[in-house]
Amino acid sequence: MNDDERPSVRRMSSGVHVVIALDRTSDHNLWSDLMMEEPHGVFIATFHRLTLGTVVHLVLTLEGDPTPLAASGVVRWSSSHREGTDNVAGVGLRFVDLDDAAAAKLARFMSHVREPIVFELEELPMRTRSANG
Repeated sequence: MNDDERPSVRRMSSGVHVVIALDRTSDHNLWSDLMMEEPHGVFIATFHRLTLGTVVHLVLTLEGDPTPLAASGVVRWSSSHREGTDNVAGVGLRFVDLDDAAAAKLARFMSHVREPIVFELEELPMRTRSANG
């Protein structure tokens, strides 16, 4: 992850605030279910430890759209870097209370700029991914 991709993560009395930019090549990416009809969340590439269940306030800038959007998400999983693999350290957030305008911008990004990471989302359990899988 280069310096331009590093998220700004701040812990404040009002909660955890993260600022990221999503583009075609960033380690950060949206994630969705198998139907890929709408974004369900965002993967944030970071070495900052965020506890499962933590509410995160996001400011996202999307490639091709100069106006950042605000969203909130809950940490649903974390992933640590594994030596000898392409695995990226970070956290997966599930969006909460995403307004229609933000959802439309994210859906446009998914369909025109970059496909999301895909997960089957019956109800993804909150978990930490171990180094062994």
